[in-house]
Amino acid sequence: MKKFLFLLVLFLLIGCNKNEVEGIKIGNTLIENQTYSENQNLIKLIENVLLLDSNSLSALINFNCGEAAGCYDLGSVITQIIYKIGEERFMEMTNHLKESEKSLLKGFIEVGLEYGFPLDGKSKNERVENEFPIIYKNI
Repeated sequence: MKKFLFLLVLFLLIGCNKNEVEGIKIGNTLIENQTYSENQNLIKLIENVLLLDSNSLSALINFNCGEAAGCYDLGSVITQIIYKIGEERFMEMTNHLKESEKSLLKGFIEVGLEYGFPLDGKSKNERVENEFPIIYKNI
């Protein structure tokens, strides 16, 4: 009985993870590998980045996405944020990033464009230099 209750509580906590915040979709792999607390932290980071908080952008870039598909999902989140707030406003937040964070950011944007949620319902498969030339030039 205790095992059943434990599993039920665990399922409910994982099942409560949000997969979207303010129109930003979060991929299943990233969500499925998070605790409820980690998911809430991710949601808060996304909300703060949308409010143009550069410290939250740094934390989002360094967020533990696991490996492979989870990090592709995080890349998708980042590209959706860029589309939502605009490339120039996003670029302003990158001024305080370390060079290592800029490198990570570029990688996240690349995989986000390749594997992320397309805005028009079609696969974009764009390159960073074509889709976000200002960001590409500056990072």
